Amino acid sequence: MLALLSWALPVVAQPVPVAMPVAEAARWVEGYVNGLTTLEADFTQRVSDEAFLSEGTFALKRPRQFVWQYDTPNRQMLIGTGTAAYFVDQEGPNTLGGSVGQVTQLPLNAGLGRLFGVQKLNLAKAGLVVVQAQRKDGALQVRMRLAKGQTDATGLQHVTLRFAPMGAKKTFQLQQIDAFDALNVTTTLVLSNVRTGQVIAAKRFAFVPPVGLEN
Repeated sequence: MLALLSWALPVVAQPVPVAMPVAEAARWVEGYVNGLTTLEADFTQRVSDEAFLSEGTFALKRPRQFVWQYDTPNRQMLIGTGTAAYFVDQEGPNTLGGSVGQVTQLPLNAGLGRLFGVQKLNLAKAGLVVVQAQRKDGALQVRMRLAKGQTDATGLQHVTLRFAPMGAKKTFQLQQIDAFDALNVTTTLVLSNVRTGQVIAAKRFAFVPPVGLEN
């Protein structure tokens, strides 16, 4: 009987991914990022070797300013001030004085800073190569890897951007980032409540490192 019922059910065709030429996809990603003035969003983050989910907010003000503010389960911040980038443990002990915990300075163009910490995004100059791009279910997905000979201070090896159609005009908006590092750890960031073109106060990206911080 189950076999008969299964046979009787209509077969629903699954959408077939449509490939986009990698050169076209590279130009598209560059145009999207360079066309932004500001972007704000809520995010959830899942790391493949961690059991918990992190949540927070993301803000971008081009060029070169960004902040990932983690609110749960631990308060942490990754901030690009326009001239430098820092990882800030907002809960841990601070041996250098001040009101925050341990602070680590990072290269401004490391990790996702290769996309969001540059004056003007040029993927080749950022050391990223598009290896695959496709359209499926209306969304656009672009996979990139580090160019040959490139290394990254955060261990980044590959990054995939997913853009979803938004609104009546079906304009694309960044929805998800998957970053893969040299230890085969995957970090998935899902953005929600995305807003672009809003005014963001300069103080959102202001950070003064503790005296004595080593680069």
